[in-house]
Amino acid sequence: MTDKNLRKDIKIAKLKRLYHPLGLLVAIVSIAYGEFTIRVNDYLIANTEPYFQSLPVKVIGFALLLAGLTKMIGILTDNTLARKIGIWSLSGVWFALFVLAVTFSFGSGYPHPSYLFNFLAWASCLIVSFKGDYRE
Repeated sequence: MTDKNLRKDIKIAKLKRLYHPLGLLVAIVSIAYGEFTIRVNDYLIANTEPYFQSLPVKVIGFALLLAGLTKMIGILTDNTLARKIGIWSLSGVWFALFVLAVTFSFGSGYPHPSYLFNFLAWASCLIVSFKGDYRE
């Protein structure tokens, strides 16, 4: 009998716990950065070498915007699937931007500051994923 009560109390406590605020922060930063990338024409291309001129800037901006909105909708509506898809998508996009920044940094011979920002955003996505910002 006590095991049933304990399980019930644990389940209620899990439902009452606050979500990890880093997930919300990652979603907001991704939405803002995606919108900025879309609005400011050729922002990413201006910060890269000439061999990255075919970089799909608008696609990257829309990917960040869509993934960030998916994560935000999942948080606000408490939709587990949207949270999972959002954070996994954000992890992929931020990792791709980090790899691009590191490639640019080593290709040009001097460190570029955008790799640190992209790494922190990607690391935050991983922290949210590992902490379980979504309910199983």
